[in-house]
Amino acid sequence: MFDILIRNAKIVDGTGSPWFYGDIAVSGERITDIAPHISGDARHVIDANGQVASPGFIDMHCHDDTIQLVDEAMVAKVFQGVTTVVTGNCGFSTFPMVPDKADLALAHLASVSGDITKDVLDTSFDAYRNRISRNGSLTNVAGLVGFGSIRTAVMGFDKRKPTASELQAMESLIKESMQQGALGFTLGLLYVPDSYADTEELVALCKAAASMGGIVACHVRTYETHLIESVKEFLEILACSGARGQLSHLQAGGKNNWGKVNDVLELMAEARAKGTDITCDMYPYIAGSTSLSTLFPPWTQEKGGVKRLTELLEDPTIRERIHQETVYGGTGNQWETKVPLIGWDRIVVASVVNEDLKAFEGKSLGELGRERGREPFDVLADLVCLDEGRSTSIMFSFDPKDIETTYKSPLHMVCSDGMWTPQGKPHPRHFGAFAKVIRMFVQESPILMLEDAIRKMTSMPAQRLGLMDTGLLRTGMRADIVVFEPESVKDNATFAEPRQLSEGFSHVMVNGKLVLQDGELTEERPGRALTRAIRR
Repeated sequence: MFDILIRNAKIVDGTGSPWFYGDIAVSGERITDIAPHISGDARHVIDANGQVASPGFIDMHCHDDTIQLVDEAMVAKVFQGVTTVVTGNCGFSTFPMVPDKADLALAHLASVSGDITKDVLDTSFDAYRNRISRNGSLTNVAGLVGFGSIRTAVMGFDKRKPTASELQAMESLIKESMQQGALGFTLGLLYVPDSYADTEELVALCKAAASMGGIVACHVRTYETHLIESVKEFLEILACSGARGQLSHLQAGGKNNWGKVNDVLELMAEARAKGTDITCDMYPYIAGSTSLSTLFPPWTQEKGGVKRLTELLEDPTIRERIHQETVYGGTGNQWETKVPLIGWDRIVVASVVNEDLKAFEGKSLGELGRERGREPFDVLADLVCLDEGRSTSIMFSFDPKDIETTYKSPLHMVCSDGMWTPQGKPHPRHFGAFAKVIRMFVQESPILMLEDAIRKMTSMPAQRLGLMDTGLLRTGMRADIVVFEPESVKDNATFAEPRQLSEGFSHVMVNGKLVLQDGELTEERPGRALTRAIRR
């Protein structure tokens, strides 16, 4: 007797091959049979009635690190068919934490995780994995180890080259994390302290990751004017280290830079032709989201993170220097000011932690400046200080044509880059990215076949991460399965009302257990931390 039998499904198996009608049998955590018709009994029968059955979606790039155990947060992923989230991106992971640098670790994570406490930090990947397995989760979690977290653990926020012993310590932490099952290593070269590393340091650390067989995902130094130079640096790092690379959320910010994604895709194709293994991901929105503190030059956070930034902003002379560089630039090609490229009116305050600042949420810095009769920079500076660097932003800076170009590329896979917060108006991508791809790019303005879109959400990221027992509907594979009607899929989350669940998914199965049944959440919490096959 099977545990679950899905009948009469239009099966899209994740390979990109055309759909076919059939049944899917599940026993325990595994798919035990797929055939045009499966005879036999089952404890639970799902009549798909012609709906699509596909592998569960994998969010290749998100920031669910500190909220994967919070049902309220992860329900949004389940309702759009996501069964696995990939954490630790852009250099931010909750591990490895060194106890005497816990405060710095919290300061580092605050820019993507908001108001968090030490109990979300883990000393190792093993501790991270055990915490998830012990508590259970709505989705599986695939953990990557972040460079920023490692550099903070070893060097704090020092802006300098590592000593030989410090470099060795960082290499050891990378290898230890991956020995315990982390799937790769991530760089966030826009963010402090990652931005303090030069190419030589990055090559050495990526060699350590490559020696363990893991992927290296990179948020390059800038996605604006110096996008091409930043991508070339990452390609050089990959070529010199031998690592497999994932270019995180490929985009070109600012109208003057629109169209550059074509050049980046050409560079990637050329690199692959020469033997560099490189792919990319991107979400389907014209706006990104990150901490407001990233608008300031990186030197302002040296030796203390955001706390140091707030101290510097209190000094009138230094504040004016920061003002000039934030608005006009002036620190070289290691950092680029976003303000003139995007404009104050297209930088929106998404969320704040300080209750006294709630009136700022949902308004642009330009609008807030006009309301208060102040320069937008001063509004920004005061907001970051009063909210201790925990405020997030939404920046409208991308060309829809660039998004389409990226989605058409065979090197691209889908992600949300979502950051959930309990307060404010976070980016809607956490709530709707995968549903939006199906609605927009498959149904309404078709640039992808359904089979191709699902491949970008399933087998491509699974193979990229080395998760060889998921991402496909095959006998023996893990039973992460979604059942949905493509024509009914809708992303309801908007920038004005982002906390709206997607619709159109009737059943979502994680590790052989239904977490969504007939469109309703169940009591099951079968998700766990996934690990790759360890390379000895």
